[in-house]
Amino acid sequence: MPKRTRPFTTPRALSAAIDAYFDSRTPSERPTVTGLGVALGLTRRQLVDYAADDDYAEIVAMAKARVEAFNENRLYDGNVTGTIFNLKHNFGWEDKRPAGTSGGAVTVVTGVPAADGEADE
Repeated sequence: MPKRTRPFTTPRALSAAIDAYFDSRTPSERPTVTGLGVALGLTRRQLVDYAADDDYAEIVAMAKARVEAFNENRLYDGNVTGTIFNLKHNFGWEDKRPAGTSGGAVTVVTGVPAADGEADE
């Protein structure tokens, strides 16, 4: 299968198309990486291919950062489950525990004398 030619032959053309995508959004329209690709006439895979090209990498990275920033701001809304999923799976976010916590099993100790001298059962 022959390789598809790229619709954006210069970084400037890609950058202008990305800006047009974000500028055309209404407040109720949430930007997504896939939505960006569709608006550009690209599949998600083709957008990733542009990101792998040194001439386009920074432009695509900034576009993805704009989508990520939108999602990060949504964390302050009420129902954020979908937003958290998106950030974890599309932007590499992960839950982290503070240093020194194991998240392992809790040991319950019985038979320790209480303050009044009686053993706790």
